[in-house]
Amino acid sequence: KEALYLLHKIAFELKNYSLVAELSGRCFQASAQVDVAKRAAISYANLGKLSACIGWLESAITLGMDPSADVVTKPDFDEIRQRPAFAKWVRSHLS
Repeated sequence: KEALYLLHKIAFELKNYSLVAELSGRCFQASAQVDVAKRAAISYANLGKLSACIGWLESAITLGMDPSADVVTKPDFDEIRQRPAFAKWVRSHLS
């Protein structure tokens, strides 16, 4: 459990977003934490996978993450920022 969490965290720090995405489900099942969901959301955003990104953002919010603008205005979300579904999600959570 702890090894999986650490691998997830290190993969994220090394910007290995594909590995983070691969590990996110198992890591979250083992330890449902905001930072796991947030790293997954950022990784999926960098991979251009919009619906997975939004799903992980929703999980992070459910666990207590503040859906503030500083999260979704990070450059990590540039890949999906202009997509209508992401803009709609941002409006619904930041208004």
